[in-house]
Amino acid sequence: MWRSLIVVSFILPSVGMAANLTIQQPSAQMIGFMPTLATNTTVVTSTGLLGIGFVAPASPFSGTMRLQDITIYVSAVNTAPKLTAKLVSDNAGVPNYTSGVIETGTESAALSAGNWYTLSGFTTTSNLTAGTQYWIVLVCTTGTSVTVQYTIPGTLAFPPIGAYTAGSGMSWGETSATSADTGSTWTGGYGGIAGFRIGFTDGTDNAYRGIAISAFAWANGATEKLFTDTGTAQEVGSRFTMPANAKVSVCAVGMQARQSGPPTGNLRFRIYSGSEMTLLGTTLGIPPGNVRSGGLNFYISRFTTPITMSAGTLYTVTAGNTAADDSTHYHSVYKYTIQNDATSAGLLPFGGMVLAKNSGGSWSTVTTEVVPFAIYLCTGSEFLSVSAGGPHAWVQ
Repeated sequence: MWRSLIVVSFILPSVGMAANLTIQQPSAQMIGFMPTLATNTTVVTSTGLLGIGFVAPASPFSGTMRLQDITIYVSAVNTAPKLTAKLVSDNAGVPNYTSGVIETGTESAALSAGNWYTLSGFTTTSNLTAGTQYWIVLVCTTGTSVTVQYTIPGTLAFPPIGAYTAGSGMSWGETSATSADTGSTWTGGYGGIAGFRIGFTDGTDNAYRGIAISAFAWANGATEKLFTDTGTAQEVGSRFTMPANAKVSVCAVGMQARQSGPPTGNLRFRIYSGSEMTLLGTTLGIPPGNVRSGGLNFYISRFTTPITMSAGTLYTVTAGNTAADDSTHYHSVYKYTIQNDATSAGLLPFGGMVLAKNSGGSWSTVTTEVVPFAIYLCTGSEFLSVSAGGPHAWVQ
């Protein structure tokens, strides 16, 4: 971890020269969930294919790990189509579809638009080797076409990666590639993609990875705009529980935000603890003239006193507005729509988050949405204590 470094240089007073003090303060460490995303879609047909690449992780099982399924989001369909997923080996950064099909899954039922679907049917022949690049290739086996939606990185995403060249030998993260000629040739897509979930199994236990995001938009609903409503300031953010092995010192919060109107109040962030919503601290305000009205911009503000966030404790990180303003003069933050079954929700940062908001003096949560954010740890005293054991890498 980073540590504050203090360098002191001096000359003895006997020679008549003053002391010089140089202080170096490394940048604060950031943790949280702050990707900037863009929607990408691929129309899958009998000849037009979508490949989703992944590196097999170290197995959490006692038995041999194999592919179990992939969960995808379908945004459009044509003539009641069905999809089949195939596990394929890698050929220098693209699927080896012509000679490297390891196993073909079961054809899905007829698909409809605006829904999540899980493609499965893999058996013990699809054993995976940790650290090896594989591809899941989607093909339309019945009907005309299926439009599969996923997300790609924006300028603030992690990892900050865009398009890549097919055949580049990419062997990290989740990637995409497309083919228009039944897999004979491939065009590079994107690295660091999300919007799907991959399942693994040893035949007894299951494990998953991925972030199942289906949509993203500004939180501009009547109960989400950041201004004072019926005497109480409306706030919007995310609620989560700190991992059991983390106790940290927080000096700042950041979120994607914008202003409309414009408002007269400042944009500010808060941290609350517990279900009783005990306020721990409020950051300095960011003047509305410094907050843009368009685009996806990330804003950070500091606390005047560090906030301690303890292991295993429920917290809510929110954004708000320091003035009354109204429904046409307000700040707002960005939010994501997620697949909120227990498996997908548990794959989010902190092992799960929900959107939390205060409107009219009453707090409520939305389990199908989250607000991305980052908390910044105070350099030199980031981790106040660390208990035994690491974070959970799997949802089982």
